[in-house]
Amino acid sequence: AETEPQKTDEKGEKPEKIESAEVKPEAKAQKEAQLKAQQEEQEAKAKETFEKMKPIQSLLGKKVGMTQIFSEKGDCLPVTLLQLGPVFVIQKKTLEKDGYEAVQVGFEELPQNRAKKLIKPKKGD
Repeated sequence: AETEPQKTDEKGEKPEKIESAEVKPEAKAQKEAQLKAQQEEQEAKAKETFEKMKPIQSLLGKKVGMTQIFSEKGDCLPVTLLQLGPVFVIQKKTLEKDGYEAVQVGFEELPQNRAKKLIKPKKGD
């Protein structure tokens, strides 16, 4: 009986046998269980962090000017006009990197000439 010649690569060595790329059902189920456990852990950590946070009741805005209003008695009261608007998260401080947890926020968009000079993290890219 004739035997088929063995195949070799360019160097004359036998190529390694490649296992089929089939994923066994047990391995797939194990991987899904690991992913689910990681997701649950992340959700629990996020919930814990949220519960630790103290609500901050404040306003962030820009002073536009001053005016006056009159009370029912006729008294003149000075009033500061504020422009309040959406707040943008500029930076997130983490316990691992910065030693504390915080969020840095910004109020106004920068003019184009100043925005070009920002580094990527400050731009939000």
